[in-house]
Amino acid sequence: MFWPKRSLLTLVRAMASTQRNDIDVMIDILEEAALRSIDAESHRDKQRSPQELRLIMDLIEEKMVRGENLSDHNDPLIPRGAALRGINLKGRRYLQELKDYKRDRGWRGTLDKAGWVIFGFLLALLSALISATSRFVGISAD
Repeated sequence: MFWPKRSLLTLVRAMASTQRNDIDVMIDILEEAALRSIDAESHRDKQRSPQELRLIMDLIEEKMVRGENLSDHNDPLIPRGAALRGINLKGRRYLQELKDYKRDRGWRGTLDKAGWVIFGFLLALLSALISATSRFVGISAD
């Protein structure tokens, strides 16, 4: 019986329509590449959504992760898959930049910005209260 040789990558098939934003997907891809850089033995072929495959291929082309884009043998312009092997320094910096961006745009970043506004308002209120109290007591701030 003929068994086809197993390729290193599984062809991408459409997954459920749980569309995530590109930043979350790129963070996951870059973190996976970082893990592959540490432990090359633990990676397995993984089914990817078309969005993930497109982003992996873009990250490989931008030299942020190590790997190669695989094209179809019949038509080299149609991508077939990508081999993700690891991450480099440029990719690590980009990963940190994405995490910082996500943190600043999330509820924590909004709460942080609102906290500074509220702190400034309370400080101005406290300053006015101290000034009014000092005038009432008869102590001049001048």
